[in-house]
Amino acid sequence: MDRITAAFRADASIPMIATRDIGARAADELMMLNFTGHASRELLGPRDYMFSDVAAILGKAVGRPNLSYMQAPYAMVEQTMIQMGMSQSTARLLNEMARGFNDGVIKAQEPRSAGNTTRTELEQFAQEVFAPAFQGKAAGA
Repeated sequence: MDRITAAFRADASIPMIATRDIGARAADELMMLNFTGHASRELLGPRDYMFSDVAAILGKAVGRPNLSYMQAPYAMVEQTMIQMGMSQSTARLLNEMARGFNDGVIKAQEPRSAGNTTRTELEQFAQEVFAPAFQGKAAGA
């Protein structure tokens, strides 16, 4: 249908981050061992992305330049996730997360800096990871 549908507002701006960047930073921290006890680090992707931008970027990567984004009601999104095989509790929690971003409750606690900003742009992720998965190919194959 050339559309991504989810519960997030199209203009919700989120500092999306690649999981490989999280893993790399965690490995660096463990190698340096410059912390004691428990420590947490806030990490942000290279920039914030609105879901309308995400649809355009992913669409371009898979040869669907007209891919658009549409926000759907929470109840509809939850039912769709359940119909796709997700547990009701997981679907409910994902909707709760979307609501938190939409309402501005979930947001970065620290300003973006060189120390908390990671490298992988969504465009790179779309080409290297998303497009191969979308086309049914293993990444790097």
